[in-house]
Amino acid sequence: MERKEFEKYKETTMKEFESYRQDEISKLKRERKVLSDYQRSLHTMPQKRDREEIERLKQQLSEEKIEAAQRETRLQNQLGRQRLRIEELTTEKNELLERIKRLEESRLAMQNTIAEERASRSLDGSNKLHRNFKSQNQIDSITQNITFPQCNAKSSHPSNAETQQSKVVRATSAGSVSSRSVVTPAVLPFSKSMNGNLNMEEMP
Repeated sequence: MERKEFEKYKETTMKEFESYRQDEISKLKRERKVLSDYQRSLHTMPQKRDREEIERLKQQLSEEKIEAAQRETRLQNQLGRQRLRIEELTTEKNELLERIKRLEESRLAMQNTIAEERASRSLDGSNKLHRNFKSQNQIDSITQNITFPQCNAKSSHPSNAETQQSKVVRATSAGSVSSRSVVTPAVLPFSKSMNGNLNMEEMP
């Protein structure tokens, strides 16, 4: 917006300056013609008063030329300052655009990092849940494959069999692998019966 206003102002200024310059040139041409005519007339009838007028007009013409040159210099300096200002604003705009680009890249990188962290946490939670579920399934599968020994009528230790059975039940309900490993293998060894099934025997 500021650049458009400057361009508009520059165009208007240049037009005014060009118009002023053309007017001054036309004025100088007219004055030169007048001076030339006057000089020719002086040659025909030279007088002291006329020569003084000629000198005065020459001095005036010289002053007008100097003033016009000064105006042109001021306009050139103004245009130079405006060009410098435009360059500064352009540089500042490019810096701001570059800063916006870096901030946008940082924002996207931060979003990607947060998304990756959330995905990693979710994956770790799913893996942990899967491992827990798999461990529980293994425990359930092992406990289901265990067959409790039948109480033998001739057994001399019925209370011990009931005690070991209650221990196995407690280990199964607690879901503890360590308790199961302590109770089952040490106390209830397996033996293969005639029909091919695995049965646990009581310790003597």
